Amino acid sequence: MTTGHFLPVKHFNSAAELLAEARARRARLFQPTPPRIAKPLAPPAQAEPARVIMRLPEVIPGPPEPRAHVDAYRAHMRLKIMPLKHMIKQVCRDRRWDASKVLGKSRRYECVERRQELMWLAKEMFPGKSLKEIGNALGGLDHTTVLYGIRQHEKRRNEGLK
Repeated sequence: MTTGHFLPVKHFNSAAELLAEARARRARLFQPTPPRIAKPLAPPAQAEPARVIMRLPEVIPGPPEPRAHVDAYRAHMRLKIMPLKHMIKQVCRDRRWDASKVLGKSRRYECVERRQELMWLAKEMFPGKSLKEIGNALGGLDHTTVLYGIRQHEKRRNEGLK
C-alpha cells in the first residue's frame, strides 16, 4: 500500500481483488447496528398521592378568536388568488361605488377619480399585470390612459400627504 497526498492508495492486480475489497468495505460500512439492550428501570419511589385543589372551570372555553395577523394573512392570500376583475368589483362594492358608472365611459370628475384610483390599486396589488391587462379589465382602456391615471392618482396622494 502506497500513500498518496492525503488518502492511502491501494493498487489492485485484478478485478476480483477490487470487487472483494469493495464487498468488504460495504460489509463494514453498512452492517446492521446491534440492538441496544435497555437497562431495567428502578422501581418508582412510593409517594403519597397528590391532592387536587384546583377546580375545573364550569364552562369550557372555545377556540381562541382569530388574531389580526391571521386575518391579514387570509386577506393577503385572497388578494393573491383573486383575479383582477373580481378585485375591481370587490373594491366598488366595499366603497359603495356604482361599478357600472366607474367602469363606464363617464367623464364626470367623481367617476374619473375613482377609475384612476382603481388603476393605481390594480397596479399595486397585481404588479405582474401589464397596463394593457389593467385597461382591459377597466372596460377596454388604452395602456397610456392607465399610465396617466396611475400618475394622476399618485400625484393626488402625494398632495394629500403634505
